[in-house]
Amino acid sequence: MKLGTYVEISTTVDDDKAALAFYQTLGFHYQGYRVLTDGSINLNMAPPGVPAPMLRYAGSDIAAVQAAGIELEPDERGLATFITPEGLHMVLSPHESRIAMPEGTPMTRTPLSRCGTFGEYALPVADLSAAIAYWQKLGFTSIHTANENDPFAILVDELLVIGLHQTNDFREPHITYFAANMAERIRALQEDGIDIALMPQEEGDTSNGDVSGARRRAFFLFQGII
Repeated sequence: MKLGTYVEISTTVDDDKAALAFYQTLGFHYQGYRVLTDGSINLNMAPPGVPAPMLRYAGSDIAAVQAAGIELEPDERGLATFITPEGLHMVLSPHESRIAMPEGTPMTRTPLSRCGTFGEYALPVADLSAAIAYWQKLGFTSIHTANENDPFAILVDELLVIGLHQTNDFREPHITYFAANMAERIRALQEDGIDIALMPQEEGDTSNGDVSGARRRAFFLFQGII
C-alpha cells in the first residue's frame, strides 16, 4: 500500500508575500498553486485556519488505506483526513496533483536548497517501536534504526523520507537538511536575514542550527553528509 502518487508538506502563512520571500531565501522555487520546491520536497503555503503542519497526499487509494486499518474522516470534497499518533495532520485526495513531484526517488533527488541536502521530515514520537509499526501500516519502510542514546528510525515510502525520534528535544516536525559546509551555509543565510538559533555541540560551534519562525516554519540544519 502507498498513501498516494504525490505529497507536499503544508504549513500555514499569514502573509503570502513575506512567506514566499522567506522560502525563496532558503532556496525554494515557486511552482504555482501556492506550492514551492527545493528539488527534494514540495511545500504548500496554506492560508490561516488550515491545520498545520500537515502532509497532503494526492492520487490516493482511500479504500486501500482504510483496508489497512487506518480510521479516516471523509469530507464533502471526496478527501479523507486523519491524525497520526504524533499529532500530524494527514489529508488524502483521490485526485492527481496539478504539481509534479521532484524527479527521482526520495534518496536521489537533486537539491536546490541553500540549506543543503534534504535528509528527513523529523517527527518527535513518544514510543519509537509503536511509531515505526504505525508508519509501516501507512506504507513506509524502515531503512535504519538506532536505539542508543537518542532512539530514532528513518523510514521511506516512494515519495518522502521521515525520521521518527523518541525525544523531548523538539516538539514540532522539522524539515531537516545536512551539508558538509553547514557552518558556511548558516552564516550566508544569516547575512540574508534568516533568523537561525545555533545549536552548538561545543563552545564556539556554529555548524548546527534551528530555523523556527512564525506559523511553524521549522527547519533543522546539521553538519554532515548523508
